[in-house]
Amino acid sequence: SRKFGLPDSAFEHLNGREKMITKMPIRLLSLSMLDLRNRERFWDIGFCTGSVSIEAKLLFPHLHITSFEIREEGRKLMTENCRRFGTPGIEAIIGDFLSVDLSALEAPDAVFIGGHGGKLVEILLRVSQKMKANGIIVFNSVSEESKALFEEAVRQAGLRISAQTRITIDDFNTITVNVVETGRAPSPTDCRYS
Repeated sequence: SRKFGLPDSAFEHLNGREKMITKMPIRLLSLSMLDLRNRERFWDIGFCTGSVSIEAKLLFPHLHITSFEIREEGRKLMTENCRRFGTPGIEAIIGDFLSVDLSALEAPDAVFIGGHGGKLVEILLRVSQKMKANGIIVFNSVSEESKALFEEAVRQAGLRISAQTRITIDDFNTITVNVVETGRAPSPTDCRYS
């Protein structure tokens, strides 16, 4: 039987740095906010260990997943972690997301931005141009600075945040899970969660 919520320690980590992983409760919350049960193509940008992609593939085997990572070490991590958890079929692309040729890829209807290297505005603009209408984007802010950066990126892309959920785990910083729904008119009943 498949385990719901893979333990962080079960993943091969980047240089053994366990902090460079989306923590399991936050990973599960992010995946639930992406509404993946009703999606077909999922992009994971800045996959690092591959934990978000792998958990998504285990929970939603129907998904076509394309994962992007700028660091070359990501290739080995994704291969090893996919083998470890039995999740073949995740397409991993190594290189700077902003210079990867996206023309051959089908448009995603769900995107998780896990890493941005300070180029969040550019990444969000590129995603919003390629994405299907009625898509969903989730970004986890790990600080007030990254939350403000994301909110500004959303404004510049002509999008709007439809939900924000704050979660704190143990002694780690409070994370804000930000949700953006594309191609959806803002509703007067949209609310902020905290």
